[in-house]
Amino acid sequence: MKTQNISKLLGIATAAVCVSLATAPTAQAQVLGPNWTYTMDSFADGNDGGTGVGLKSNYEMYGMAMKAQDGIISIAFNANLALTGQYESSVSDDHNIGWGDVLFNFSGKSLKDASAAGELFGIRFAGTNDSGVASTGVFSGVTAQNVAKQNSGFSSFSQYQNTVNNNANNTNTGTKGGQIGYGGATVDEAKTYLTSKTTMKTVSKVIEVPVVKTVSKVIQVPVVKTVTKTVKVPVTTTVNKPTQVMVNGKKVTQMVPTQVTTLVNKTVTEQVTVMEKKTVTEQVTVMEKKTVQEQVPVTAIDDSSYGQLNSIKTGTKVGDINFLGADEIASLATGFKGLGGIGKYTVGFSFSQSLLGKFMNPANAVITLLEECTNDGMMLKATLPSTLPPGEQPVPEPMTMIGMALGGLGLVKGKMNQRRAARVNAN
Repeated sequence: MKTQNISKLLGIATAAVCVSLATAPTAQAQVLGPNWTYTMDSFADGNDGGTGVGLKSNYEMYGMAMKAQDGIISIAFNANLALTGQYESSVSDDHNIGWGDVLFNFSGKSLKDASAAGELFGIRFAGTNDSGVASTGVFSGVTAQNVAKQNSGFSSFSQYQNTVNNNANNTNTGTKGGQIGYGGATVDEAKTYLTSKTTMKTVSKVIEVPVVKTVSKVIQVPVVKTVTKTVKVPVTTTVNKPTQVMVNGKKVTQMVPTQVTTLVNKTVTEQVTVMEKKTVTEQVTVMEKKTVQEQVPVTAIDDSSYGQLNSIKTGTKVGDINFLGADEIASLATGFKGLGGIGKYTVGFSFSQSLLGKFMNPANAVITLLEECTNDGMMLKATLPSTLPPGEQPVPEPMTMIGMALGGLGLVKGKMNQRRAARVNAN
């Protein structure tokens, strides 16, 4: 009934086990093969207003089964909710609360980020729900929406979690409080996938940038100058000097011309090189700090009002689905029952894997299914097989963010036994 519903925002299913298996496989993605692989949900988290959770809740989901064979993907659900939904007088538009749409995410991003980029695949299988597309079928390039508000659902993951775990009537045991179950993932991991949102934030940071500057400096430069100086130079002159000479055997004094050299002062000029100071300017590159702003992606939990994506908003139809026949539904119902699933309805359909385009050979996906009111839901990680011949098998695209916690996807036998015991005690 939706008033307080968002059940298990994704009962992120526990893991894959074939009907014949009694123990859990290793903690890894569910690898789809030709046999039905079952993923069981918590049996006490499908909130139904005043009724509570569990057996008597119209919104309890018990499990999901999938298989891939000959290029065909098949999906089935076991729950207390019929394919056509549940009548609710509190819903003004159509008085009906039904199934949401199946959302395939191959991107490795959170559900909100993949939706914002139009990177989801969606399957509308319930023709009476509030999907944004006109017909049932497989859709590519999907953006998703939340339709819980018009279906009286919970406004946030946290509100749903608190109500189910602490306040809901547990119709399995007759006690207060249900139990959100996420299989191999924790509540925090599931919340991260469903509510994380990446936004661009302006941040300031200090960087160093090169700056060209003109600077002055004093240098020594050679300068050629003409200088005057006085030097002594020799000067030779002829003078008459009395000199004794022998004349006819006698010494006589005569004036004889004689050369004499004397030093005299002389002024001369010459070129000399001297070092002088000179102020010059030059261009230099220096590193300076600068504060700049830039846009950076920031991913954070955004558990805002009615933010859980559970329905196709827009998309391009790429093909149809086919509902499973009565015999196969009956067989699936038996399989769910063997694993503790006792829902009133088993719904199943199939579609061509080729409709998934490049993700048909092989690919990793996170798959979510939440009811319109988000009273309950399931989530699992699966690897789709390749449809190519042997020898042409490509490598699956890696799971980035989503490898986070969905890895476990394991069905614990002891936990299932506890659930069965709880139902016996309730009866």
